[in-house]
Amino acid sequence: LELSVRAVLTAAVAAEVCFAAGGRPSTVDLRVAKGMYTRPYDTLRVSTIGDGLEVLASPAYTRQFEHRWTSKTLSTKLVNVGLHGTTMQFGKEHVRLSLPPPGTGVTGLLLSDPCFTSRGGFHCPDGRLFQILGRLVDLLNMLLASDEFHFWAILGDNFYDVLGDVSSEFF
Repeated sequence: LELSVRAVLTAAVAAEVCFAAGGRPSTVDLRVAKGMYTRPYDTLRVSTIGDGLEVLASPAYTRQFEHRWTSKTLSTKLVNVGLHGTTMQFGKEHVRLSLPPPGTGVTGLLLSDPCFTSRGGFHCPDGRLFQILGRLVDLLNMLLASDEFHFWAILGDNFYDVLGDVSSEFF
């Protein structure tokens, strides 16, 4: 798998990688965000969310969620990708991470509060009717296949998912 995540965002907005429903299923829930402004430009925060099986080599932080998604574990670390990017392995997946040169423009997609099912603990009346899951996955996979697309992010709630099951279905 070759994927270039070239997010030029604040640390609060993550570029997330999606391969599910209709695309090639992913073995890892990977989150990538631009390192905080105090870090060098080429720094990315790379995180995985999983069922406790470690797929992120040498994480700086690993801990089980305490309040929600308590069956899941977060592992994270900072990675310097350099001027030409780097490739990391997550489980069986090889993912290429890179950033655009400083000062250049980027193209991305911001989503807010998407829902595709009511199984997450929140009423989602039209997710199935409008085929949100399949269409969103198709859209993201199409955009991510282009070198002209640099990032995508979900702002707000990840599918209004109280338990973590719905997010696992998507990511």
